[in-house]
Amino acid sequence: MEQWLRWLTAGESHGPALVATLEGLPACVPVTTSLVAAELAVRRLGHGRGARMRFEQDEVTLLGGVRHGLSLGSPVAVTVGNSEWRHATSLYGAGASRC
Repeated sequence: MEQWLRWLTAGESHGPALVATLEGLPACVPVTTSLVAAELAVRRLGHGRGARMRFEQDEVTLLGGVRHGLSLGSPVAVTVGNSEWRHATSLYGAGASRC
């Protein structure tokens, strides 16, 4: 039987955090905040990325599906906090509607 990974996200780039859930990851796969942060650091260097990505720091938190640095076989939930959210709020206006 084939196993498929399913990746779900919530949040927006200028919000306080992005939330991600990864389903289908088998048990005992190494998952740590430092591994996720390292992959996000590589992403920041990608082609076409804006200047903001060079100085924004990602705040990675593992919420579930991982214990002692290994996946449990249940969905893995991660948040990536936006260190510049307070600044973005002042630019866009707190509670301002774009609709």
